[in-house]
Amino acid sequence: MKKVYFSWFKISSLMHNVIRGLHNDAWRPDYVVGIVRGGNYPAGLYSHYTGVPMYTLKVQLKAGAGENTKDDVEHNAWMSEDAHNGKKILIFDDINDSGKTLQWIKKDWQESAFPDDVRWSKIWHDSVRFACLIENTGSDFEVDYIGDIVNKIDDPQWVVFPWEEWWNLPTF
Repeated sequence: MKKVYFSWFKISSLMHNVIRGLHNDAWRPDYVVGIVRGGNYPAGLYSHYTGVPMYTLKVQLKAGAGENTKDDVEHNAWMSEDAHNGKKILIFDDINDSGKTLQWIKKDWQESAFPDDVRWSKIWHDSVRFACLIENTGSDFEVDYIGDIVNKIDDPQWVVFPWEEWWNLPTF
C-alpha cells in the first residue's frame, strides 16, 4: 500500500475546513476530546485556536474481534454522563478509516450512562459531534466535520500525518 505524506501546511488546510464547518453551523463545544494518539494533535490545535478545553480518550482498537484489553481502551464515565446531561462535546480523531473507533465510543458511552434512555438517539450528532481530518468513503460511521475525503477502495493508501514520522520531514 502506498504512503501519502501530509505536511503541516496540509494539516492547517484540513483544520480550517473543519473549523469552517463548525462556524457555518454556529456550533461551539463545551470541550473537545482527542482520541489517543492521532486525534490528540488536531484536538489540541482546535483547543489552542478556540480556547475550548481539551481532554483525551484512549481508544486503540486492534484488528481482530475480542482482542482489545483494558490497556487498549479507556472507559470514561464522566464524559458519557456529560453527554447524557447535554454538554456539547466534539470528539476529534485524525482519520475516520473504518468507523470502528467512533462506533466503539458511541456504544461505550451509551452503555455507561442510562443505556436504555431514548434521548441517546438525539444526543449523537446534536450535542455530541464528531470531527476528523480525513474521512474514508468506506467508513461505516458518519462524521459531522471533516477536513477532506479519501477513497481507499479505489486508491489504497496509508495517510502519514506529520506527527507520525516527523523525523522524515524537511528541517527548514
